Amino acid sequence: MDIYVGIIGDTIETEIIEEPELYDIYYDGVTTWEDIKLEGGVAVEKGTDNIVDGTFTLVPETGLSSNIINPGTKSVKIAFNPTDTEKYSSSSMSLISIDVNKGTPSWKDGITPVVTVPYGTTVVAETFHNLRYDGTLAVDETLNFNLCDAEGNILFDGVKLDCGTYTDYQLRAASKSTQSNWQPALLPITIVVEPTEAEITVVYNSKTNQLTVSGTSRYLYGTFDIYIDGELVFDDAPIERYQDTQRFTADWKPADISKNSVHDIKVAYS
Repeated sequence: MDIYVGIIGDTIETEIIEEPELYDIYYDGVTTWEDIKLEGGVAVEKGTDNIVDGTFTLVPETGLSSNIINPGTKSVKIAFNPTDTEKYSSSSMSLISIDVNKGTPSWKDGITPVVTVPYGTTVVAETFHNLRYDGTLAVDETLNFNLCDAEGNILFDGVKLDCGTYTDYQLRAASKSTQSNWQPALLPITIVVEPTEAEITVVYNSKTNQLTVSGTSRYLYGTFDIYIDGELVFDDAPIERYQDTQRFTADWKPADISKNSVHDIKVAYS
């Protein structure tokens, strides 16, 4: 029968005979050296073929393992930490150099933000200003935005869109500082353009028997339902551009054609 005999406090030395796999490391503002767990690798009792269970980590030459990993070239050791620390000692290899890459900006939790604007708005980078500060962007510094098309071309003058939902635009997030921990990246964005809420002015021309509905805003969009004295008279009336306003004109002759007749007219988005 084999009996293991050792003095309390003594541990068996270990050595790394097969290196674990290294992988690309990217800054994220959170990960520390302690968080890095390497796959593969083999450690044994020193001078034997007896494999020892444990994990492989990276230990920086300077600083603490609890420090957040910043971009740049780093000198580190591959360290082996045995599962049974009472029986085995840790071991490490010679210093090596690794490159830690700048981080790639992303939206928090991978959720693409939705930004809603009224029809007639020129959508520019500043439209998304709040996303730089409200925690939607998962970075630890303030980055600048550029609005881009689907191919990544910057739209310096912005873009005007019809009502609808658009997912083929992107935001380029980047820092002006060369010392930034983040590299430029294109991020998806969803833009929703809604009809403008606008005041409606109604004009009746008794000479031509025409009802003209005009908007005080030039950014009316879509169709309207027009009620006269509580009755739906025009269903889905299209608004058309006229000079600097939008308007709808149609034949309408009231039952009471007296010059000063008054009618209750209601216009609503259909």
